[in-house]
Amino acid sequence: LDAYTWGNLDELRALMLLTEDVSSPPVLDDDPIARLQQRREDYKARIHKLVDEIAGVKASAPWSWEAQLNDPKWVEQEQEKLHEAIENLTSYRADLLLILVNLEQEVQHEP
Repeated sequence: LDAYTWGNLDELRALMLLTEDVSSPPVLDDDPIARLQQRREDYKARIHKLVDEIAGVKASAPWSWEAQLNDPKWVEQEQEKLHEAIENLTSYRADLLLILVNLEQEVQHEP
């Protein structure tokens, strides 16, 4: 309930996988060895599903950037690109503010 209340998607996914019906039906006899073997197979299937899901998560951003983030040269290049973009946007903002001031002055001087 806390996972739902707080919107913890990771915990909700884990709970979903734990409560999901497994494809093989449960063993209904009184053989404890057979029950344990069935549970073992069910857990193996769940583990494989979780491993596949983890691999899918690691293939998406930001996890897919791990190699680049460990490369200081790549990080420096990306930082330089971002600083350049910020400078360009700051300059563009200043130009727009100047245009705005000029338009306001024109409006105030109209009869």
